[in-house]
Amino acid sequence: METKLSTRQARTNRPREKQVLQGPEGTILGTTILASGAGVDAGAAIATSSVLSHAGTLTEKHLDYAADIIAKIPEPLVTASRDPLAATALVYALLVSRDETLRNIQLRQVQGDPAVLNQTTRLIPVVQTLESRARLPLLTLSITALRNLTADQYTAFAKNLDTIMDANKEADLFAYVLQKTVLRRLAPNFSPIKKPAVQFYVLKPLISDCIVLLSALAYAGQTEPTDIAKAFNLGAAQLGLPPGTLQPDPSSYDLNKIDAALNRINQAAPQIKKAVLNACAETVAADGIIQENEAELLRAIADTLDCPIPPFLSL
Repeated sequence: METKLSTRQARTNRPREKQVLQGPEGTILGTTILASGAGVDAGAAIATSSVLSHAGTLTEKHLDYAADIIAKIPEPLVTASRDPLAATALVYALLVSRDETLRNIQLRQVQGDPAVLNQTTRLIPVVQTLESRARLPLLTLSITALRNLTADQYTAFAKNLDTIMDANKEADLFAYVLQKTVLRRLAPNFSPIKKPAVQFYVLKPLISDCIVLLSALAYAGQTEPTDIAKAFNLGAAQLGLPPGTLQPDPSSYDLNKIDAALNRINQAAPQIKKAVLNACAETVAADGIIQENEAELLRAIADTLDCPIPPFLSL
């Protein structure tokens, strides 16, 4: 996988709504979440440590929130999530680019049943109507069906996911993390893997990996050089990283490096992983705003690190 990480597209649309984020068990995040579009200064202090105060726990409010999201997912997508082959088409539709030219290149390289490719094409316009917050729950809905793939079908599916990501030289970080999430959840069903023992009990051996991850998030969330540096430094300060260690340019590293960094961080003790996730939260909230897609990106990264975060609840 040699795909380069792209920076976030310019925020050109006006936000549909502003919401104060409420963390698990009623903890409040002093920031703003936007349904989509342009960012504005929230004018509030960031309290991102509360993001992980109850990681791995769910309340009745979280369950109700998830049920509300699922109820709003278009029926064709819910139906596709229940059938193994249709679910593969659904995941392809979730991961391909919004750019039509690039998307056509990706789809031409997908191998397998033509009916699956046709279904992918039919699902793409429906997928593009989804709110960002619905993408991860929809992916989760698909996992049960995907576990019923045959070994050969799974091998082809995993290869196609790599192909889709490799074809996009300007891949977005969220799509990459979604791909990693689905493969991490499915892999044990097709090639049982013994959970690795904890390798890192202190942060020091993981400093370079944290720099890669926080740099990726800073570039993905900001466009101006000063804002990128500010976002990175806020996250880095949470971990006591050396100042001025931001990667110089997103093109200086690719998704392979991010993948390797996440894999190494995933071998750390739980308290180290939570500290890294808090730093990630500080980075994406550096502008006083957590976009809806940034909130879900945080949840997806947490999922890859086996430290799931409940949905953010809006007041």
